[in-house]
Amino acid sequence: HTHHIDGIILASGILASFLDSTDFYDFYSQFLSIPIVSLGVNINDLPSVYTDNVTIYNQLVSHLIQTHNRKRIAFISGPSSNTDAFDRYIGYTKALAENHIAYQADFVYIGDFTPPSAKDAIKVFIDEKHLDLDAIVCANDSMALCVISELKKRHIMIPEQIIVTGCDNIPSSAYCVPSLTSIGQSIETAATEAINLLIASIEGHEVSDRIIPSQIIYRESCGCHMVPYSSIMAALA
Repeated sequence: HTHHIDGIILASGILASFLDSTDFYDFYSQFLSIPIVSLGVNINDLPSVYTDNVTIYNQLVSHLIQTHNRKRIAFISGPSSNTDAFDRYIGYTKALAENHIAYQADFVYIGDFTPPSAKDAIKVFIDEKHLDLDAIVCANDSMALCVISELKKRHIMIPEQIIVTGCDNIPSSAYCVPSLTSIGQSIETAATEAINLLIASIEGHEVSDRIIPSQIIYRESCGCHMVPYSSIMAALA
Protein backbone atom coordinates (compact mmCIF):
# COMPACT_ATOMS: atom_id res chain seq x y z
CA HIS A 1 0.00 0.00 0.00
CA THR A 2 1.66 3.19 -1.20
CA HIS A 3 0.12 5.33 1.57
CA HIS A 4 2.70 3.76 3.93
CA ILE A 5 5.60 4.82 1.66
CA ASP A 6 6.99 8.31 1.04
CA GLY A 7 8.88 7.44 -2.14
CA ILE A 8 10.50 4.68 -4.17
CA ILE A 9 13.89 4.24 -5.82
CA LEU A 10 13.15 1.93 -8.73
CA ALA A 11 16.03 -0.48 -9.56
CA SER A 12 15.08 -0.14 -13.20
CA GLY A 13 18.41 -1.36 -14.56
CA ILE A 14 17.76 -4.78 -13.02
CA LEU A 15 14.00 -4.92 -13.58
CA ALA A 16 14.30 -4.03 -17.25
CA SER A 17 16.41 -7.16 -17.78
CA PHE A 18 13.46 -9.38 -16.88
CA LEU A 19 10.44 -7.41 -18.14
CA ASP A 20 9.57 -6.13 -21.60
CA SER A 21 8.72 -2.45 -21.92
CA THR A 22 4.95 -2.97 -21.51
CA ASP A 23 5.25 -5.17 -18.42
CA PHE A 24 7.84 -2.82 -16.96
CA TYR A 25 5.51 0.17 -17.38
CA ASP A 26 2.60 -1.79 -15.93
CA PHE A 27 4.73 -2.59 -12.90
CA TYR A 28 5.96 0.87 -11.97
CA SER A 29 2.83 2.78 -13.06
CA GLN A 30 0.93 1.35 -10.08
CA PHE A 31 3.17 3.48 -7.83
CA LEU A 32 2.90 6.79 -9.70
CA SER A 33 0.79 8.33 -6.92
CA ILE A 34 4.03 8.84 -4.92
CA PRO A 35 7.48 10.18 -5.89
CA ILE A 36 9.62 7.65 -7.79
CA VAL A 37 13.20 7.87 -9.06
CA SER A 38 14.53 5.49 -11.69
CA LEU A 39 18.04 4.20 -10.95
CA GLY A 40 19.90 2.73 -13.91
CA VAL A 41 17.54 3.49 -16.81
CA ASN A 42 16.41 6.79 -18.30
CA ILE A 43 12.60 6.65 -18.11
CA ASN A 44 10.87 9.57 -19.82
CA ASP A 45 8.10 10.13 -17.26
CA LEU A 46 10.29 9.66 -14.15
CA PRO A 47 13.31 11.51 -12.71
CA SER A 48 16.20 9.22 -13.65
CA VAL A 49 19.79 8.54 -12.63
CA TYR A 50 21.70 6.75 -15.36
CA THR A 51 24.90 6.43 -17.40
CA ASP A 52 25.26 7.60 -20.98
CA ASN A 53 26.04 4.14 -22.37
CA VAL A 54 25.81 5.27 -25.99
CA THR A 55 28.62 7.81 -25.65
CA ILE A 56 31.00 5.67 -23.57
CA TYR A 57 30.65 2.65 -25.88
CA ASN A 58 31.20 4.89 -28.88
CA GLN A 59 34.43 6.05 -27.22
CA LEU A 60 35.50 2.49 -26.37
CA VAL A 61 34.96 1.06 -29.85
CA SER A 62 36.54 4.14 -31.45
CA HIS A 63 39.61 3.54 -29.24
CA LEU A 64 39.93 0.01 -30.60
CA ILE A 65 39.69 1.31 -34.16
CA GLN A 66 41.87 4.41 -33.89
CA THR A 67 44.48 3.32 -31.35
CA HIS A 68 44.72 -0.42 -32.02
CA ASN A 69 43.74 -0.47 -35.73
CA ARG A 70 40.97 -3.05 -35.27
CA LYS A 71 38.33 -3.19 -37.99
CA ARG A 72 36.57 -6.57 -37.59
CA ILE A 73 34.86 -5.93 -34.28
CA ALA A 74 32.15 -8.22 -32.93
CA PHE A 75 29.64 -7.31 -30.23
CA ILE A 76 28.05 -9.57 -27.63
CA SER A 77 24.96 -7.82 -26.31
CA GLY A 78 22.73 -8.26 -23.32
CA PRO A 79 18.99 -8.97 -23.72
CA SER A 80 17.37 -6.85 -26.44
CA SER A 81 14.72 -5.73 -23.93
CA ASN A 82 17.37 -4.25 -21.61
CA THR A 83 17.92 -0.51 -22.08
CA ASP A 84 21.58 -0.60 -21.01
CA ALA A 85 22.30 -3.43 -23.45
CA PHE A 86 20.52 -1.64 -26.29
CA ASP A 87 22.32 1.66 -25.64
CA ARG A 88 25.69 -0.11 -25.58
CA TYR A 89 24.82 -1.71 -28.90
CA ILE A 90 23.89 1.69 -30.35
CA GLY A 91 27.23 3.10 -29.16
CA TYR A 92 28.97 0.24 -30.95
CA THR A 93 27.11 0.87 -34.22
CA LYS A 94 27.73 4.65 -34.02
CA ALA A 95 31.47 4.09 -33.59
CA LEU A 96 31.57 1.82 -36.64
CA ALA A 97 29.66 4.35 -38.74
CA GLU A 98 31.74 7.33 -37.59
CA ASN A 99 34.94 5.44 -38.41
CA HIS A 100 33.65 4.30 -41.83
CA ILE A 101 33.49 0.60 -40.98
CA ALA A 102 30.57 -1.35 -42.41
CA TYR A 103 28.17 -2.91 -39.93
CA GLN A 104 27.92 -6.69 -40.26
CA ALA A 105 24.96 -8.50 -38.69
CA ASP A 106 27.01 -11.71 -38.37
CA PHE A 107 29.32 -9.86 -35.97
CA VAL A 108 26.53 -9.30 -33.40
CA TYR A 109 25.27 -11.90 -30.93
CA ILE A 110 22.35 -11.25 -28.57
CA GLY A 111 23.42 -12.66 -25.20
CA ASP A 112 21.85 -12.27 -21.78
CA PHE A 113 24.72 -10.89 -19.63
CA THR A 114 25.65 -14.42 -18.44
CA PRO A 115 28.80 -16.49 -19.14
CA PRO A 116 26.85 -19.33 -20.84
CA SER A 117 25.54 -16.89 -23.45
CA ALA A 118 29.09 -15.65 -24.10
CA LYS A 119 30.25 -19.25 -24.48
CA ASP A 120 27.50 -19.78 -27.07
CA ALA A 121 28.54 -16.58 -28.86
CA ILE A 122 32.14 -17.77 -29.25
CA LYS A 123 30.89 -21.12 -30.52
CA VAL A 124 28.88 -19.29 -33.20
CA PHE A 125 31.56 -16.71 -34.08
CA ILE A 126 34.60 -19.00 -34.11
CA ASP A 127 33.50 -22.64 -34.45
CA GLU A 128 30.46 -22.34 -36.71
CA LYS A 129 30.87 -19.17 -38.78
CA HIS A 130 34.72 -19.07 -38.66
CA LEU A 131 34.63 -15.26 -38.54
CA ASP A 132 37.95 -13.48 -38.94
CA LEU A 133 37.55 -11.21 -35.91
CA ASP A 134 40.16 -8.93 -34.38
CA ALA A 135 38.09 -7.63 -31.43
CA ILE A 136 35.09 -8.69 -29.35
CA VAL A 137 33.27 -6.02 -27.37
CA CYS A 138 31.00 -7.34 -24.62
CA ALA A 139 28.08 -5.66 -22.88
CA ASN A 140 29.41 -6.63 -19.43
CA ASP A 141 32.45 -8.10 -17.69
CA SER A 142 30.91 -11.47 -16.86
CA MET A 143 30.55 -12.25 -20.54
CA ALA A 144 33.95 -10.76 -21.40
CA LEU A 145 35.75 -12.93 -18.82
CA CYS A 146 34.06 -15.99 -20.31
CA VAL A 147 35.11 -14.87 -23.80
CA ILE A 148 38.74 -14.66 -22.64
CA SER A 149 38.51 -18.19 -21.24
CA GLU A 150 36.92 -19.57 -24.41
CA LEU A 151 39.47 -17.91 -26.70
CA LYS A 152 42.31 -19.32 -24.61
CA LYS A 153 40.85 -22.81 -25.01
CA ARG A 154 41.12 -22.27 -28.76
CA HIS A 155 44.74 -21.03 -28.44
CA ILE A 156 43.78 -17.54 -29.63
CA MET A 157 46.08 -14.86 -28.22
CA ILE A 158 44.59 -11.86 -26.42
CA PRO A 159 45.03 -9.06 -27.41
CA GLU A 160 47.46 -9.92 -30.19
CA GLN A 161 44.89 -11.78 -32.29
CA ILE A 162 41.60 -10.70 -30.73
CA ILE A 163 41.01 -7.80 -28.34
CA VAL A 164 38.35 -8.33 -25.64
CA THR A 165 36.56 -5.63 -23.64
CA GLY A 166 33.83 -5.61 -21.01
CA CYS A 167 31.81 -3.24 -18.87
CA ASP A 168 31.08 -2.70 -15.12
CA ASN A 169 34.71 -3.00 -13.91
CA ILE A 170 33.95 -5.86 -11.53
CA PRO A 171 36.89 -6.70 -9.19
CA SER A 172 38.02 -9.80 -11.10
CA SER A 173 38.44 -7.77 -14.29
CA ALA A 174 41.66 -6.27 -12.90
CA TYR A 175 43.15 -9.63 -11.91
CA CYS A 176 42.39 -11.94 -14.82
CA VAL A 177 45.12 -12.73 -17.36
CA PRO A 178 45.26 -10.63 -19.40
CA SER A 179 43.62 -7.94 -17.27
CA LEU A 180 40.33 -6.79 -18.79
CA THR A 181 39.73 -3.40 -20.37
CA SER A 182 36.37 -2.30 -18.97
CA ILE A 183 34.07 0.63 -18.24
CA GLY A 184 33.62 1.78 -14.67
CA GLN A 185 31.21 4.03 -12.86
CA SER A 186 30.66 4.85 -9.21
CA ILE A 187 27.75 2.87 -7.77
CA GLU A 188 27.99 5.00 -4.63
CA THR A 189 27.63 8.19 -6.65
CA ALA A 190 24.62 6.82 -8.51
CA ALA A 191 22.92 5.71 -5.28
CA THR A 192 23.62 9.04 -3.57
CA GLU A 193 22.22 10.99 -6.53
CA ALA A 194 19.10 8.80 -6.56
CA ILE A 195 18.50 9.37 -2.83
CA ASN A 196 19.03 13.13 -3.14
CA LEU A 197 16.72 13.27 -6.15
CA LEU A 198 14.01 11.34 -4.32
CA ILE A 199 14.23 13.52 -1.20
CA ALA A 200 13.98 16.67 -3.32
CA SER A 201 10.96 15.20 -5.12
CA ILE A 202 9.27 14.27 -1.84
CA GLU A 203 9.83 17.84 -0.60
CA GLY A 204 8.09 19.15 -3.69
CA HIS A 205 11.10 20.61 -5.52
CA GLU A 206 11.56 20.61 -9.28
CA VAL A 207 13.95 17.79 -10.15
CA SER A 208 15.84 16.81 -13.31
CA ASP A 209 17.72 13.75 -14.52
CA ARG A 210 21.27 13.03 -13.38
CA ILE A 211 23.81 11.46 -15.73
CA ILE A 212 26.49 9.55 -13.82
CA PRO A 213 30.00 9.87 -15.30
CA SER A 214 31.69 6.70 -16.48
CA GLN A 215 35.21 6.06 -17.69
CA ILE A 216 37.11 3.52 -19.73
CA ILE A 217 39.71 1.60 -17.72
CA TYR A 218 42.37 0.64 -20.24
CA ARG A 219 44.10 -2.65 -19.43
CA GLU A 220 45.96 -5.47 -21.17
CA SER A 221 43.08 -7.12 -23.03
CA CYS A 222 42.92 -4.24 -25.51
CA GLY A 223 46.69 -3.92 -25.81
CA CYS A 224 47.12 -1.03 -23.38
CA HIS A 225 49.56 -1.34 -20.45
CA MET A 226 50.99 -4.62 -21.68
CA VAL A 227 54.21 -5.74 -19.99
CA PRO A 228 56.69 -6.92 -22.64
CA TYR A 229 57.73 -10.55 -22.33
CA SER A 230 61.41 -9.53 -22.32
CA SER A 231 60.81 -7.33 -19.27
CA ILE A 232 59.20 -10.22 -17.39
CA MET A 233 62.14 -12.51 -18.17
CA ALA A 234 64.65 -9.84 -17.19
CA ALA A 235 62.90 -9.36 -13.84
CA LEU A 236 63.04 -13.11 -13.18
CA ALA A 237 66.73 -13.40 -14.09
